[in-house]
Amino acid sequence: MERGASAIVVVISVLALARDASAASPVPDPRTEMDVERRPQPAPDDAPEPAQSTVELPGARFGTAGQLALTGAYGASISQTTFHSGATFVDFTIAPGIDWFVVDHLSIGVNGSYGHVDAQGFLSDGSTGRTTGTSWSGGARVGYDIPLGRWSSWYPRFTFAYDDASYDTRFVEFRASPQAAAPAWLPFHSSSKGARVELFAPILLHVRNHLFVGFGPDVSHSFAGVNASAPAATTGGTTSLSAALVVGGYFGGRRGRAPEADASPPETGQTPARFGELGTWAISAESSVSTSYAFADRSSYWAGGVRLAPTVDYFFTHHVAAGASLVISDGRSRVYDIPTGQAAENVSTRLGAGVRLGVSGNLASWLSVFPTGEIDVARADDGRAVSGQGAEHARTQASVSLFVPLLFHVTQHLFVGVGPHASADILSSRDDGVENKGVFIGASAVVGGWFKAPLTGAKPERSL
Repeated sequence: MERGASAIVVVISVLALARDASAASPVPDPRTEMDVERRPQPAPDDAPEPAQSTVELPGARFGTAGQLALTGAYGASISQTTFHSGATFVDFTIAPGIDWFVVDHLSIGVNGSYGHVDAQGFLSDGSTGRTTGTSWSGGARVGYDIPLGRWSSWYPRFTFAYDDASYDTRFVEFRASPQAAAPAWLPFHSSSKGARVELFAPILLHVRNHLFVGFGPDVSHSFAGVNASAPAATTGGTTSLSAALVVGGYFGGRRGRAPEADASPPETGQTPARFGELGTWAISAESSVSTSYAFADRSSYWAGGVRLAPTVDYFFTHHVAAGASLVISDGRSRVYDIPTGQAAENVSTRLGAGVRLGVSGNLASWLSVFPTGEIDVARADDGRAVSGQGAEHARTQASVSLFVPLLFHVTQHLFVGVGPHASADILSSRDDGVENKGVFIGASAVVGGWFKAPLTGAKPERSL
């Protein structure tokens, strides 16, 4: 389901405020003065150092005028995947997007995307082909944040956009046993262009200053019908009903008045909490929870599914984190099968889990590196039936991966990262004996955040 645009970096400076010394008694006590004179005085170098602790920096709440907001919709990636069968998949995608609060609670934003794909592999009828295509979109949006309490708000956003996509598929030989001739339905061309309207209305949970996690409904309608070289594949617009998880944050803007208990500056000996400290939890837009249903106008074609894919990392010691991921998905669809000209029923389920280990290194107050290695295992079941005839296959996979992003800490608790990403299958076999391992090499961007849970016996962080 969902890029390295330029990142805006804001450096937060912290002012240290010394405590006032206690006022002296107006009438000195001679006995106290004698005791002090007889007592050895510590040398300046021997003075005890104040205890060090970390605190949350005060900040304005979400929706304050002048703030910029980023969500997981922002991103970029470039990759190439090569399989033992000779199939390849090359993909480039960039999708910048940002929102600006022009006044308190009211935001305007822009979003866009550009993608290019070059895939060579097996087509639905078992023949081999190559598909190339590009897609782009651009739009404007307006949102309004409605506070629901100290820790939550409702943030509906309306988007108006224009989408354009074009794809071509042609016959190509790449297997050891070449085919005699191209299938009759190739070459094949499809395109789609038109306006789209969308309303996304998540409830946001403000986990910490500058960091939120939200979930809510998303309704959209695309007026861009599909035009294809096969007449029966041509459709009208598409309506989508879904609900999705969003991870994001905000920075900038003027400071709002914080509650008295939380607005005081850090005390002497206290430093701002940082990413990678003991007890830190990290989350990113890698996590996804969604359900969706889409149907095409003037046709019987539709697609729907549910996906649950949480990912989290925990720093069990300074700079070293252990993490886990889980993937549970189920997707079903009724689409046009080009080779036969009939409707095809597709079913796909997946169950997987992974463990990972990451090490963070601070390069500057606003920059760090976070290499993470992961091992994943999964089982997938895929089936396709045309006119009641079809087959279903189960596939078992195991892979290792490494992601080495540079994290730009835009503000406390919010980061934007970009870096190289590679993975390789150590097992990929189907129940019919077909094995087709793949190697993935690329780079990608990520938006995420972190927060620090108080530990037993430790002084808790102050937060808004």
